[in-house]
Amino acid sequence: MHCVICGKEFQPWGVSGFDTCKECFFKQREGIFWTGIPKGKRLKVLKSLEEAQDIFSDMWSAYIWGGVGVGKTTLAVNGLFWWRVEQFFKESFANEYLFLQRGSLYSSLHIEYTIRSNLLSVENWIDELTKRELIVLDDFGSGSEAVRSDYIVDFWHTVIDEREKERIPTIITSNLSLEQLRDVFGETIPSRIVGLVEDRIYHKEGEDYRLKGGEV
Repeated sequence: MHCVICGKEFQPWGVSGFDTCKECFFKQREGIFWTGIPKGKRLKVLKSLEEAQDIFSDMWSAYIWGGVGVGKTTLAVNGLFWWRVEQFFKESFANEYLFLQRGSLYSSLHIEYTIRSNLLSVENWIDELTKRELIVLDDFGSGSEAVRSDYIVDFWHTVIDEREKERIPTIITSNLSLEQLRDVFGETIPSRIVGLVEDRIYHKEGEDYRLKGGEV
């Protein structure tokens, strides 16, 4: 197989069998694939490549759950990274994705719903999260009591229901199993998540790498 960029012969590699060699690929990746990925996770991409291949080999939706510091977010970032690479090599590359960490949206929604002064922006959030080609919801179902309020449940029901109906790629990480998630959101949202990710429910086990002084 020959690289489409430099013309050199190389062995197939990567999740999707890329048509460029590793050297050319990594020369191009900086500044192309990192937008929206947390800075602390950027250098850790590809360290979980084999694990990511097992999860994201033919489907870009997954529910990854486990304890704190076991590498859930790193796996999700790998999924986002490889999805962007695949879009690039299909010549359909677009920046239509969103990596969403818990605090940014939850605090925003709490303020908007509490003071009832800017409901349009809540509708905009719903539109953003249902239209993006891929979203990563990191640390889903954790946090303050605001997460468990009725308006948050309604919000996530709308978003996940729409993405499930349209089969839109969605990667979710959580400290909670789907059974535990029912205690937070009730039955409907976990059921929709199962419909969305199908059999891609992945329990990430291990010790907290932060406490061990390592990297997640």
